Amino acid sequence: GIHRDHLDDLEGAEHYFNRLIALDPESPELYYGLADVYERFHDPDLNPLLDKAIAAYAVPVEMNPDDPIAYRQVANLYNKYGHFEDTMAWLERARDVNPGEPEGYYLIATYYWDKVYRDPDLNERQRREFIDLGLAQLDLALERNDEYVDALVYKNLLLRELAKVSPRNGAALIAEADEYRSRAIAIRDRMAEQAAAAVAAAAEQQR
Repeated sequence: GIHRDHLDDLEGAEHYFNRLIALDPESPELYYGLADVYERFHDPDLNPLLDKAIAAYAVPVEMNPDDPIAYRQVANLYNKYGHFEDTMAWLERARDVNPGEPEGYYLIATYYWDKVYRDPDLNERQRREFIDLGLAQLDLALERNDEYVDALVYKNLLLRELAKVSPRNGAALIAEADEYRSRAIAIRDRMAEQAAAAVAAAAEQQR
């Protein structure tokens, strides 16, 4: 299948991957391989194959519904082709697999920040909405772990974006952002010191 893919033979690559899947239908890697083929040959005008790629990526989700990474694979594919609402829906499904863990909330917030930061076509209302949604997700992440450094960093970044659309409150928002950044740096430095001390203690014991 990979060989036919490299030969620009869509039908051949699809045929052989489907034969492999028939032989080993429980292997997620085969569905990802088939999805990669569809994505490689996808042309939105001449040969639209995104739906087939999404369908192939979704099979491992059905096989492993408790694995958030499987959901994120689908989200990443949607995001690559600019389907923001679908991206966020799949990230929410990934988050809800482990609702007690902060990572899923944090990841959603990073996508909101990226959208606000990089999409020049957003109007002010959309920017404000996405910033608020991202901050809400970060608050949920920090409720679960108030020393989650990456969540603190992104709260700092989103507050800075909020300052741009709320200039009257800009100084206060920047000051708040600075506080979150300082907390993140302090926690990161403390963790680095603790790790270094643990390494030194282990080396001392081996003497």
